[in-house]
Amino acid sequence: MSKEYNEWYWKLYRWCKWELPHQHKYIKYGIQNLWKWFWVIWKDRDWDYTYYWEINKKKITQMRNYHAENLRFEGVERIVEQMDLALSLMDKLKNDYYREEFYDEEYYQTKMRVEDGKIEFEDTKNEISRYIEKYPSAQRQVLNNPKYKKYMNGVESDFKIAMLMGIERHNKAKRILFKLLEYNIESFWD
Repeated sequence: MSKEYNEWYWKLYRWCKWELPHQHKYIKYGIQNLWKWFWVIWKDRDWDYTYYWEINKKKITQMRNYHAENLRFEGVERIVEQMDLALSLMDKLKNDYYREEFYDEEYYQTKMRVEDGKIEFEDTKNEISRYIEKYPSAQRQVLNNPKYKKYMNGVESDFKIAMLMGIERHNKAKRILFKLLEYNIESFWD
C-alpha cells in the first residue's frame, strides 16, 4: 500500500465505509458489557490476588453460561464441564480452601483462654492424623521434598506436616488450573 492510502483521511474513509454501519451493534454490546462488569471492576483492588480470581471467574462464568445456553457445536458439554472445573478450582484457590482444610472442625478445634493477661490455647480436638491419612500422596510429597524439610527444622509434628500438605495441595490445584487453562482456553470460545 502506498503512503497515500495510509493518510488519516483514507483511514477515516475506510472506517466510515466498513465499520460505521455496524457501530450500533458495538455500542449495544459495549453497554451490556459495562453493565455486566460494573461491580467486578468497581470492587477490584490492586493489592491482592483474590481480585485476579474474581475477574477471571467472571469471564469464564460468562463464557460458560453462553455455551451452556446455546449449545452451538458438538462437544460443548465437555467444554462446559472443563469451565466448571476451572471455576471450582478458582473458588478454592481464592478462599485458600486447601491451606485451611486441616483447620476444619472435623480435624482440629482449639479453645482460647486468657489468664493473668496471658493468652493460652488448648486443643479440644486434634485429629490431624486423620487428615494426613486422607491424602497420602501429599504426605509423601511433603516428607520427600527437600524444600519442605527445611521448614520442619528436624521436628516432624503432625501439625507441621498437615500445614505443609495444605500448601502442597494448594500449589497442586494451581498447577492443575493453569494446565487446564493452557490446554483448553482456546476451545472456550464459539
